[in-house]
Amino acid sequence: MLKKLIAHLQKEDFSSLPGNRRLKVNCQQRERGRDERTYFPELILRGNWLQDAGIDYDSRVCVIPINGVLVVCPEGMCIKPDVQLIGRAIVY
Repeated sequence: MLKKLIAHLQKEDFSSLPGNRRLKVNCQQRERGRDERTYFPELILRGNWLQDAGIDYDSRVCVIPINGVLVVCPEGMCIKPDVQLIGRAIVY
C-alpha cells in the first residue's frame, strides 16, 4: 500500500492524496543549563483522522524520513520502501 501511495506521487501533488492535512510546525525549546537553550521543531499529530489511517490509542508508529518527506505508519507496517525522491520524480 505504501508503494502505491508513493507511486501515486509520481503523477500528482501531495495535496491530491486522500486525507491530506496541513499542520503547523512549532518551535520548542529545551533548557540545557542556566543560560543555554536549544531550539528544535515540533510537530503534533492529533485527531480522529489518525484512527481512520489505522493508528489507534496506545499504539506505536514508525516515522520514516525519505528525502524531506515524513511517512507515518503503524509499527507493524514499517518497511522502508526502496525508493528515492528526486524533485517530484520517484526512483525505485
